[in-house]
Amino acid sequence: MCRKTSCFQSILYACDNQTEEITSLANYGLGLSHALTISYGQGQVGQVALNKEVTVLENIPSFYSKIKSGLGESAPKTILIIPILFRKQLQGILEMSFLHQGSVAALQEIIKISEIIGGHMFNMAVLEKQRKQVEQLIKQEEELKETQKKQQLAMQKVESTLEKIKLEKIKNEIILEACQDGVISFNSAGIIDFCNKSASEILATGKHDIVNKNISSLLNLSIQVKENHEPTLIHCIHQQTIKEKTEISFTNCKGEDVSVLATVAISEIENGYQFTLFLQKISVDLF
Repeated sequence: MCRKTSCFQSILYACDNQTEEITSLANYGLGLSHALTISYGQGQVGQVALNKEVTVLENIPSFYSKIKSGLGESAPKTILIIPILFRKQLQGILEMSFLHQGSVAALQEIIKISEIIGGHMFNMAVLEKQRKQVEQLIKQEEELKETQKKQQLAMQKVESTLEKIKLEKIKNEIILEACQDGVISFNSAGIIDFCNKSASEILATGKHDIVNKNISSLLNLSIQVKENHEPTLIHCIHQQTIKEKTEISFTNCKGEDVSVLATVAISEIENGYQFTLFLQKISVDLF
């Protein structure tokens, strides 16, 4: 294009209508090694970006960039600054310098060529936008995979922890099952969640009639909370506080009067307290 129009120097700029910045893409006859950045409204090129009209500069000052060759150098006679439009949207700007004054016909030819360039720049911008979208989608997919990987590892860790807790619970239940003393575990509401064989024998009923029942219905025990919010276990009939080897009496499921030494351990957990009651039947063996 420069050779066809006898242009000796030119710069092709790309325009970003969102940031209102103009950046040089290519140059001819100048040897620029770095990109130029101009804001909309800055200088003659910036003004063209705002008004989208062709600007013709003549009587160029001497401090402007000179056109050089091996034989010498000369200031340009004419500078054309042409907005590159596509569908009335600014795509870029073309700045060209000449050693002669341009004709109307030459200007019209340059404007036609700029329209073709505008179409190419629009397509390039669309492709660049699509490329960035694809890159963003790839990045999001990679981030999603990484998140899923972390979630999977976290889930495996949770499952491993739960399995360890389950095995530890089974181990503890086996130990408690073999204990000669009766062992009953219940929560802050008094609902029983575990009892061993010895406790079942003391109460004279099967485990299925004990688990999920309230401790008060089997042993006349109730949970009371002190002023300092610490829970205590009380025998409802005698108003005794169950501590270590506290003697209590009750009637088992067969109607038999039973006396035991009761010891309670209270543990604070996330949602309240967990009670573990140890029952030692009083018999001749104890004396």
